[in-house]
Amino acid sequence: MTSFKINLIRKDVLPADKRHQLFWFVVFYCIVCAIVLVVVVSGVTRRLVKATDDRKEASRIQTTFREMHPGHNDIMVYANGLRNEVQKAAEELADLENIVDRRIYLAHILKDLSAPLSLGVRITDIEVSRDSAEMSFDLVIPERLAGKEINERDLLEKWAAAPELSKRVRNIHSVVSQRQKIEGQAVLVIRFGCELATKDI
Repeated sequence: MTSFKINLIRKDVLPADKRHQLFWFVVFYCIVCAIVLVVVVSGVTRRLVKATDDRKEASRIQTTFREMHPGHNDIMVYANGLRNEVQKAAEELADLENIVDRRIYLAHILKDLSAPLSLGVRITDIEVSRDSAEMSFDLVIPERLAGKEINERDLLEKWAAAPELSKRVRNIHSVVSQRQKIEGQAVLVIRFGCELATKDI
């Protein structure tokens, strides 16, 4: 039996110059891939090294924390607890500032109320309602001054005419009056009420 050898791709063989170009293209492609691979591996390596260092630093901080704070094993739980305490302290400080502010505000009112009073007359039993922003107080007048140096109508007019006081209170009025003896001294006690203005007490 006769056998035949036929080269079917003989006409498809690339010319020498094309093969030369293809060779250098493949070489260039391999070089580019190698550079990209080196860059990627280098980046991954740096991240792994950084992660390892961060893990060591976290472990060192945790160990130092446990040494400095016996009984506390988790630094995050401790930090959350501190944050809650700081927030609570900030809220308490804000409340304290409000209280101080209110007291200063009331101190100005009492100073203005006391301005027209004669020596021996005093303000006592001050009450402030938080809900209705109202204030009441007693005016204790020695019997010898009642109706003479201290007149209720004149006093209300003086308070109404005081510019600074009128900015802070409204509608000062007498509620009730009665004669008493305080520490053996005969006095007239007048209960006054008013509305606090421009301030949330």
